[in-house]
This record gives sequence, C-alpha cells and structure tokens, in this order.
Amino acid sequence: MQALQAQGIPTRVVNGITSGLAAATGLGVPLTHRAHAQGVIFVTGHAKPGGSTPDWAVLAQAAALGLTLVVYMGVAQVDQLHAGLVQGLPGSTPVAVVQHASLPQQRELVTTLAELPRALRDVGLGSPAIMVIGEVVNARTLAAQAQHQLHQAGHQTEQSAQAVTPGAGTSAPQRARRRA
Repeated sequence: MQALQAQGIPTRVVNGITSGLAAATGLGVPLTHRAHAQGVIFVTGHAKPGGSTPDWAVLAQAAALGLTLVVYMGVAQVDQLHAGLVQGLPGSTPVAVVQHASLPQQRELVTTLAELPRALRDVGLGSPAIMVIGEVVNARTLAAQAQHQLHQAGHQTEQSAQAVTPGAGTSAPQRARRRA
C-alpha cells in the first residue's frame, strides 16, 4: 500500500475477516466460550527465514490456563508445534484443522493433539490451513447436539399440534366443509 501511495495512487483499506475467524466460523466453533476458553491467541506457525519460531511450550502453558490457540501456517511445522504443545497440554486436547477456510473447497479435520501429526498426514491436509486448538473445538459437537435437539423438539411440537388441532392434516376448504 505504501508503494502505491508513494507513486500517487490513491488507496483505501477495506477490512475483512481474518482466516482464523473464518475457519472457526466455518467449523461452527466459537473462539471463546465461558465454559471452555476465556480468550484466544492468534499466532503464526513459522517465522520468516532467520526469524525466531514460536515457543510452543510457553503457548501451551497459556492455553492450559483457558485460552484457545489459533495457528496460521502451522501444517509444515506440525512436528515442532506438536512437540512443544504436548509439554503443557494433554494429548486429549481437541484440535481442528481447516484447509482453505471459507472457500468452496474447504476441508476439515477434527482430532486430538496426540494424534495431530499422524492425522494430518493420513488425511492429506496441507497449506493453507488454520489450526484451532483447545476445548472450544468440543463446542462444535455441543452445537450439533443442540441443533439436533431443537430440530427434534420442533418436529415433536408439530406432531403435538397436529394431534390436538381439529382437522389437522386437512386443507382449510376441507375443514370449512366439515363445519358446514
């Protein structure tokens, strides 16, 4: 943008949604949830050439205190990421990986921290991908269960209404003919 402005070309910033939020939304997972995580840390999975890499053990300690980790570009470094995170998080910690978040070709993997490197290789997910690490991933299951319960409750309500509504299952003209 600065290069364009230096050339006298007008620019305008249009804010969008970061792929970390898009991935969580696509999964149906909140990044914070009072029962699972009180905050979120967004971190890149690798540094620029010659730069320092994230300290995954320290990030694991922070996540263990009730934070969700959202990792950008972590697939290529999954072995190092895994080795550091298991130092502070249980292997049973839920992990979701979303490749091509918010695009028609979006692919998802839900696994545990212990199984993450193997599962990624088995499924063949690669970059670009976002990892969502933490108990909020379980909220996906809870949301699906709640949706199913709402659907069933709505269906039962419809059945109950039909059972107690005179002329249920008949059209208005048919009910009018019955009354006449």
